[in-house]
Parts: sequence; structure tokens; C-alpha cells
Amino acid sequence: LLSLTAALLWGMLPVALKELLAGMSASTIVWYRFLVAGVVLLIWLGARGQLPKLTKVNSRIRWFLAIAAIGLSSNYYLFSFSLNFINGETSEAVIQLTTLFLIIGGVLIYKEPFVGIQKIGTALIVLGLILFFNDRLSELANTDNTETIGVLIVVAAAITWTVYALLQKRLLLNYSSVQILFLIYWFSIFALLPFI
Repeated sequence: LLSLTAALLWGMLPVALKELLAGMSASTIVWYRFLVAGVVLLIWLGARGQLPKLTKVNSRIRWFLAIAAIGLSSNYYLFSFSLNFINGETSEAVIQLTTLFLIIGGVLIYKEPFVGIQKIGTALIVLGLILFFNDRLSELANTDNTETIGVLIVVAAAITWTVYALLQKRLLLNYSSVQILFLIYWFSIFALLPFI
């Protein structure tokens, strides 16, 4: 049920972002997303006495947190910005590369097993993307085309999200997922402030 809810919300996101981009910049939209989520998590974690402490981890973990924050905020920004060039359907199709990149990263970095069902799922993702873009492959080869620019921006967004997700797995040894997101949101709020 939670996965279906998340899928529904992610499906609606490009439509809402496309409308918002008519009135504000991608960096401003992303900043508001982080601000609202950051304030909610501040209240939630504060009320439970679970606010994370950066002083209790070594500098390597703090670097991982910073890189993960850059990855997630870049992902949010790039995905939103791409909608200036492509439609929501295309952005949603291309962002599915995150799953493929995460599988590859998990196998290469964390030495996770790559079992039969994952191979089938990976093949279906690749096949789906080929079918989605098969009538537009010649157009996408042209770098002067705005759709090509938009697709490349979404690919970059998928890569930055994968960096965040792979680092999150390591960070879960020190913090809960909610604490990680709290730290990333507040890092991003201050990092994006000059660009809103």
C-alpha cells in the first residue's frame, strides 16, 4: 500500500511541477519542498528526542552525508528543471533509470547478488525504455533538440539520485532513514538558499 501510494504521488509530481514552473524557478520549488519536509521532520524528531547529532560520527560519515545531500538536492533540481524541456511522461519514463543504476551500483559497490528476478526486471526496464523511445531515437540523437537536452538532464538526475541512494545504505549504519533525510533536507535548505 505504501509503495502504491508513493508510485501514485511520483506519477502526479511532474504534472504539479510543470504547473509550478510557470510561476517560479526549479531551485525555488525544490527549496520549498525541502523546507516543508525539513520543518516537519524537525518537529517529528524533536518531539521524539531523536534529532541526529553530527558530532557523534567521524568526518568520513559527515562527508558521505554532504555528498548524499548534494546528490538528492541535485536530483530534485535537475528533475524539476528538465520539465522546462520535456513533458511529464518522458521525464517519468527516463527517471526509471534510477532503478537500473541502483541495481548496477549495488552489485558493483556492495557486491549484492544479482539473481534471476532482478535480471528479468532489469531487462524489462531496458526494454520499456527502448519501446518508449523507439520512434524518437533519431530525434534524441540531435543535441540541438530541446527534448534531447531534457532527457540528458533527467539522466543526470537519475545518476545523482543513485549516488544519494547508494550512500544512504552506508549511512543507515549510523542513522535511521528519517534522521538521514532530516540532515539532507536541512543541508539542502541552506545550500539552495542563494538560488531561490
